[in-house]
Amino acid sequence: MDFRFSWRDMPIDVVVDESADEAEVRLRLTLGKLPFTAENADLRAQVRYLQIRRQELPLGAVEVDGEQTMHFVACVPLAGPVSSDAIVATVAQILLRLSPYLPLLQARRRR
Repeated sequence: MDFRFSWRDMPIDVVVDESADEAEVRLRLTLGKLPFTAENADLRAQVRYLQIRRQELPLGAVEVDGEQTMHFVACVPLAGPVSSDAIVATVAQILLRLSPYLPLLQARRRR
């Protein structure tokens, strides 16, 4: 099952993978373009730091694709049997755990 929605003006892609013994929720939140150093050296350095020090985030990781778009990605076991309630609860838990870090990345992103 796949679906997409927006939260805080950021697109989020969710995939529920039921192929393993335990279903997983894979979330990919698009943060925006990674700025060039001349545009925002501080944000660029912070993103690079989070890429190297993955343990700084409560879960998941920040990735930058070939087009220099920043994404937060996480893969979490689904709590309970596969149902719309369990999926929404798991996605909400991921976003709530990530929310303290979003102002850092979102407020200064290049649009």
